[in-house]
Parts: sequence; structure tokens; C-alpha cells
Amino acid sequence: MTREEVLAKIEEDEEIYEKVLMFNAKTICDDINIKFVLVAGPSCAGKTTTARKLREYMIARGKIVYTISLDDFYLNSEDCPRMEDGKFDFETIYALDLDCIHKCLASLCEGKRTELPLFDFPSHSRKSEVVVIEPTDHDIYIVEGLHALNTLIYSSVVDEKHIFRIYLDSFEESGAKKGQTRFLRRLVRDYYYRSAKAERTFDMWENVASGEDKYIRPYAHLAEGCVNTFFDYETAVLKKSAVRILSEIPHNSQYKPQADKVMQSLYDDESLCPSVVPESSLLQEFIPPREFW
Repeated sequence: MTREEVLAKIEEDEEIYEKVLMFNAKTICDDINIKFVLVAGPSCAGKTTTARKLREYMIARGKIVYTISLDDFYLNSEDCPRMEDGKFDFETIYALDLDCIHKCLASLCEGKRTELPLFDFPSHSRKSEVVVIEPTDHDIYIVEGLHALNTLIYSSVVDEKHIFRIYLDSFEESGAKKGQTRFLRRLVRDYYYRSAKAERTFDMWENVASGEDKYIRPYAHLAEGCVNTFFDYETAVLKKSAVRILSEIPHNSQYKPQADKVMQSLYDDESLCPSVVPESSLLQEFIPPREFW
């Protein structure tokens, strides 16, 4: 394909994603009963960007919209559940402060001044400051997070008529590479933005994938809206960075065979410079900083 053809295909992929968001935003805004938009999906499905874009589209329709991240409701490290090997289990819904979530959602439903927590991930503890919302009758709240569709989050405090659920995933992945795109997203993002080397990503990924099957996908069928966040060109954009990161794994590492397998799977894939990614793209969450292109 010529560069012009590549850019045209990228524009087409991005437009499809945006149109789905616009459709969902219109559906939500047209229903005066909806007050809570629940956005869920597996790791690196693009929840943060999708929630932000939905908010922008709804604001453009005259709505007052707040975004609430379930990540801010994590329990402090001393209270977080652990797995059998003693590691923290951040994938279970019980790593969240459910009582605090219920209290905040109930307060918003009642139109009361509500204080939302903020979480500090480096120290894995709640910050002393809070976010304050002074509700009005016409506010809409986007609640985004891994477990946003789990009924334990909302069923005891929010009436169903006030809820619209959206599920995100990379639906076009299949076969031997199923799940690999999100792994590559996480590998590159965590390396450049969270100081996590490839070995840590491999170490966590099995529990991440297991948690998705146990805690996230069983609730996908509840969603009124579905968004495919997979882009045909993204593997080509992530390839160079992913191979560079995976190549750093020592030969004596237990994860070296897995790294080699991933690199081999990428061998025949085309490579594209991240400069082709539009500034407004969801993929901006996952590509490396410009100085590493």
C-alpha cells in the first residue's frame, strides 16, 4: 500500500470508532432518565479515552457531565486482597472500596454534595484531598473502570432506568494472536509511562487475563452499547517499540521463551511510525513518547 492508502485506511478506522461513540452519546442524551453511564472493559481496552470522548460528545449536546474513575476507589495496600502467592490481587472487584462507591453513588442519586476519593498509585493509598461534586438535576455521571458493569457496583443504589452500560473490547482479534494487541498496548504503555519492564508485564498478565474472564466478561451481556476499540493498523504502530522492549529481557529470564514467541509472531507484520497516529486517537494512550520513535 502507498502512504496515501495507509493514511486513508487509518482515517477510516478512526472514523468508525468515533461514529460509534457519537451514536452512543446521542442515545444517552436523548433519554432524559439516564444519569449514570457505566463504561467497562478489560485491561488496555481504552476506557479512559473512550470515557473522555463520550463526555466531550455529550457536553457538545448541552449536558453537564462528570467522569468518575473506579480506580480512585481502590483499597489501601494494607486492606487489599492477596492471592495465594501473597501478591496483591488488583483484578478482583473486592480490591475496591465497595462501601465508599455505594455511598458516593447514592449521594449523587439524592442530589447531595458528594466527595469522591483520589488514589495515589505509587504509594497505593488514598490521597488526603477529594473531588467535590455539587449535583444538579440534569447531570450525567460516567463511571469507568474494569468492574463498572458488575452489578455489585450499582444495583443496590441506582435504579435501572437511570443506567446506560457500555462494554469495550478488541473484538476483531482471533486465533493465535487473540489478546495480543492489548498485551502489546500494556507492554509499551507501562514501560514508557509506568516504569515497568517487560518482565513485570508478563508477571502480571496471567492474573490480568484470568481476572477478565472471572470478573469482567461475564457482565458484558448487560451492556446496552458495545464499542470495538481494535484498530487494524495498531500492531504495526506498536511493533518496533514492543520488539525493543522484549529484546531487553535477559536470556536467563523465565519469560524469555514467551518474549521470543511474541517477537516471532510480529516478524511478518508491517511496521509504521507512531507519527501516523492521529492526535485524537485512542492509541495515543499507548504509543511511546515522541523522543522514542
